[in-house]
Amino acid sequence: HGFARNVDWTLVDSENAEGSPVVTMELKDSPYSRAMWDFSFHALFKVTLNAKSLSTELTVKNTDSKAFSFSTALHTYFRVSDWGRKFG
Repeated sequence: HGFARNVDWTLVDSENAEGSPVVTMELKDSPYSRAMWDFSFHALFKVTLNAKSLSTELTVKNTDSKAFSFSTALHTYFRVSDWGRKFG
């Protein structure tokens, strides 16, 4: 696991696109992130809630002078009252 799940992202935009709420959040490198991963970056995370689905889009821009590689694993952490009843 990385640092992005343990920090507050900044809300940069929210809208209601054709009845679907959309929020865009950003994360930039900080002393906290650089202590674990010494690169400069700018990440945007867009979430769209549709009538029957949830869509996400993650964009990461390298703002450093050196190349980097990374990977993502987006965990949802949805609160479900009775998982077994719904999917068991």
